[in-house]
Amino acid sequence: MINFCKVVCISIFGALLTSHLYANYIIFAQSFAEIPSSKSLVNSICQKNELKCRAQDTKLYRVKNIKDSYCYLIDSSPKLVKFKKKGEHYIELNRWDFKDYRHSHQSSSIDDEFQSSGIKIYPALYPLSQNDLAIAIIDDRFVSYSGGGRTEQYADFVQLNRKGKYRLAVADQLFYASERIRACFSEHDYQTSAHCYDESGTVLNIHFKRGDQQYYHWTLNYTDYIWPAHESEKNRKVVKYSKKILPFNDLN
Repeated sequence: MINFCKVVCISIFGALLTSHLYANYIIFAQSFAEIPSSKSLVNSICQKNELKCRAQDTKLYRVKNIKDSYCYLIDSSPKLVKFKKKGEHYIELNRWDFKDYRHSHQSSSIDDEFQSSGIKIYPALYPLSQNDLAIAIIDDRFVSYSGGGRTEQYADFVQLNRKGKYRLAVADQLFYASERIRACFSEHDYQTSAHCYDESGTVLNIHFKRGDQQYYHWTLNYTDYIWPAHESEKNRKVVKYSKKILPFNDLN
């Protein structure tokens, strides 16, 4: 009887410990690392897999810090292709074509001065659940000033499904921003100023957490920085804020 209780207690404790560890397991986005590759290799992969791509606009990636046989191709069309590398061969597993993708970010009167660089795929995978991943499709915009400019990027996070299918999971989130305006105009300014530019920007970091629903809870953590002209870097101001979202829940 005592042995039976020991076994039951140990089993219950083990289950609780496993559940606790599972609940507190840190979930990360999977950043890509570029695979150094020649144009001839890229051309060969594209030709053998009947892909329309130009070597100069195409890069190969692997998931950073993970050793496996999978790799990814991203080009400027843009499309994402997943391969399994077997010896010297690259076997296509899936491809997602976003050539005709309509981004959720819509221009406003404030955006009128910006020029669009089109859309691109950011090289990373974002977890939606234990079995579902998304990529960020970036709407890239910029405006040039005399002596500076501003860049803004907005992200649609799109779930990757089988057979090249995809589905919008999180729409139109600020992904990155940067602005730089020249504030020195003479040799004397450059010689005497502590900082010759007004600089500001925004950087996004996403935290993922399991909840009681199908998809992970996302917390978008933003860091804004402002570095005024003619001030030393110690006066650089940093403001942090966040917003919580649930994939597929906040779509119009």
